[in-house]
Amino acid sequence: MKSTGADLEGARRRIDEALGRFGIVPAPGPARALQWQGVHDGRSWEAWLGQRRQYAYFGDQRTRRTIGYKLRLAATTPVMMRAYFLKEGFATNVLARALHRRGGLELLPAASQGFEGFRVVACDGAWMTRLLARPEAAALIGQLLEYRPGLGECAEIYFEPGRLHYASTQLQPADVDTGVVAQTLSRLAALAHEAEAAPAPATPATASAAASQGIGRLLMAVGAAFVGCLAVLAIGALLVGALAWVTLR
Repeated sequence: MKSTGADLEGARRRIDEALGRFGIVPAPGPARALQWQGVHDGRSWEAWLGQRRQYAYFGDQRTRRTIGYKLRLAATTPVMMRAYFLKEGFATNVLARALHRRGGLELLPAASQGFEGFRVVACDGAWMTRLLARPEAAALIGQLLEYRPGLGECAEIYFEPGRLHYASTQLQPADVDTGVVAQTLSRLAALAHEAEAAPAPATPATASAAASQGIGRLLMAVGAAFVGCLAVLAIGALLVGALAWVTLR
């Protein structure tokens, strides 16, 4: 469904209302994103509503179209941790495991009840295990994580040194709901408190490890692409099966 400028303006107003409750207000941002900044609960916050684009090539000509949006939230925290929640099929494959090792990350055992189908990689597995053992933290993570089968889209939660991040699944402007945005920010703030209440990591990540941060972002990007490819392959398999069935009749 193609969205209009009016649809996007409506989404912007609903996000303004949701984030304004917490003192987070519109701010200058990149060309293809709406951005908000503010201070809430003693920490700095940033939010973006950025376009997701699809590209197609016809000979030497490239076309692009906006297929949706992602709402991203980031909050400062003194926790010096690098950890990512990834879809299980991607987290355990050979490429991902090589990226884990390159970034000094370890794959944790299967996650606890409430966010099955996801796995966690972290630079300090023992710390992350302790965080997941906290009932409130586990419940918050389960509420924030989201996967839409067939769309190849996952919500993202991850720690980078000094910051906690969240990104929504792919949205259309009409999907943006004031109450959901406000609730998501409240949950992320509560998760930051849970992480800060846990004992500090024994092997904290360093904010200067730019290469490791790049590997982490690559993990998230490749993970999203991997899940999308699985959906495409599944559709392709169904089509091949249907064609074979028709041929055999």
